[in-house]
Amino acid sequence: KLMDVSKLKAPVMFLEIYKDSGLLIVVPPEGKPLVRTLDTGETSMYEQIKNELSLKDIVSAQKLMYSSTIDLSDMSQRIIAPLYKEISSTVGMFEVETGLSISQMLITNLLPEQQWIVQKLSNDLGMQIPEFDLNELCALLDVQIDDNVEWNMKDNRILPLLAAMGV
Repeated sequence: KLMDVSKLKAPVMFLEIYKDSGLLIVVPPEGKPLVRTLDTGETSMYEQIKNELSLKDIVSAQKLMYSSTIDLSDMSQRIIAPLYKEISSTVGMFEVETGLSISQMLITNLLPEQQWIVQKLSNDLGMQIPEFDLNELCALLDVQIDDNVEWNMKDNRILPLLAAMGV
């Protein structure tokens, strides 16, 4: 529905990053979406953090990645490298085969503290991250939310929920 009202411009990439894998979906302007499972996930990023900071274990690296007080942006390129490599090869293949450039991306399952991952991927892939106004989005999807509900619209985890609730 967002694509129907020009909030998203096809082709658009949707990405979810899980512990040991990921899911990449490219929705073209017409035809079937490209759906790929990624063999790389958060664990590869934990490994990179562990190696970069000479930590003794993965658990420490995981805590740092979820921390809202530690800034990992200065080493973000090296942290996301395995994930970026897999995503960029899939995106490149799509763009060569179709002649279309993917200009927007959404990652719908990362915490706001991990926004640096989203920013780094979007910068490196040359894609924009669309921003949504909660009230406008709910009106568009015909979903009513109590006026007292506050949501950080940088937290895209609400988007799949709203899409499932919308008509």
